[in-house]
Amino acid sequence: MRFDGTGTDYLHRLHRRIVRSRFGRSGAGGMKRLVKGSLAPFYWHVQPIVQSVAEVRSRGGFVRSTYGIGTLEQLKGCLAITAAFRAGPGGYYDYRLFLRDRWAQREAFIYDDEMWVLLAWINSKLGPEEVRDLRDKRRFAARAAKAGLPVIPILAAFDRGATVHACSSGELPRSDLFSKNADLGGGQGARAWEWRPDGSYRAEDGSHLGVAELYQSLRTQSLQYPVILQPRITNHRALLPIAGNGLSTLRIVTVRDLLGRISVPPLACLRMAAGRLVADNYSGGGLIAGVSLEEGRLGSAVSKSRPDGLDVHPDSGASIRGFGVPQWAEAKRLAIAAHEEFKSLPSIGWDIAITAAGPVLVEGNSEWASAVQIPLDRPLGATSVPDLLAEHVMRLVEARGGLEAEWLR
Repeated sequence: MRFDGTGTDYLHRLHRRIVRSRFGRSGAGGMKRLVKGSLAPFYWHVQPIVQSVAEVRSRGGFVRSTYGIGTLEQLKGCLAITAAFRAGPGGYYDYRLFLRDRWAQREAFIYDDEMWVLLAWINSKLGPEEVRDLRDKRRFAARAAKAGLPVIPILAAFDRGATVHACSSGELPRSDLFSKNADLGGGQGARAWEWRPDGSYRAEDGSHLGVAELYQSLRTQSLQYPVILQPRITNHRALLPIAGNGLSTLRIVTVRDLLGRISVPPLACLRMAAGRLVADNYSGGGLIAGVSLEEGRLGSAVSKSRPDGLDVHPDSGASIRGFGVPQWAEAKRLAIAAHEEFKSLPSIGWDIAITAAGPVLVEGNSEWASAVQIPLDRPLGATSVPDLLAEHVMRLVEARGGLEAEWLR
């Protein structure tokens, strides 16, 4: 399969074409499409300015005080990223592009907005059913369990204010529980429930709920989004010094080539909670550290507020850099085995917890965030992933006769 330039260049161009082809075409009627079309100048020119100003206000102070880079220079950098890649300005800070040597590599990165659009489009053509199973945590847990993969069981599920699946009160484990939204990422809606000897569950606000009250609280939460209730699994004891107060998970990316071979590229990280967080998501304030592919050792961690890197955990003072992840080889094998179950998709980002009983699948992400690049010393363009994804796209184009109007629809 051939394409002009590098796979990274190709994906940048493809993202811009997909976004432009879709803009103004969604909506139920012609009037909605006309309104969206008339707003194109705002979308392409004004919105990036608004986003960039907000990003500089939120994250620029640390860069200014630590690196001596002025606010205006940061704003210019954010605007340049949004203009060049049609991506949000957050990548300017996430990938430390305010540093001269990093700025020179800006075209080698694939930005979050790009990755979401590209993977969503590719996956919709190659495996729409598997995408649905990965996006819905209820479907994912059922499918993974049926395939014999270690996965966190679902004790109860709630949707639109109703209990759609439930254990009886006697079946709930006498242990801590964890609830989260069934079809959203980023740790949204995550809540921890601490089991008490009297049979109640202590919420984060200090209140104690019986089983019936707990179910009612989750039914109310499900009026907005579906919710699942699971056992709260715990970290392997070796991870406790750096895990914070939440479950720490590995993000391991797997890829499938055109011959169907599945492998793990050098794109893996460990996410850690910090402060009072019960989830480890970077977007919510957690820490993220790169993992060396062969040895499973951590590099320095970063967070949204500390892009310069942390060698120790801010809560415990335990060393992060050089830490060896337990059960690393087993976690990689689990990621590959899980991709075999969802093998129509070219790439999946797996969230895997390391427990005393072994690695456990938390969820799979058909559109994994390119944030996995953040703590690594290399951009995505320095791996084989962009070329592989570009080859999958070219195969799609060839299968459809090369008609761009069709495959960009």
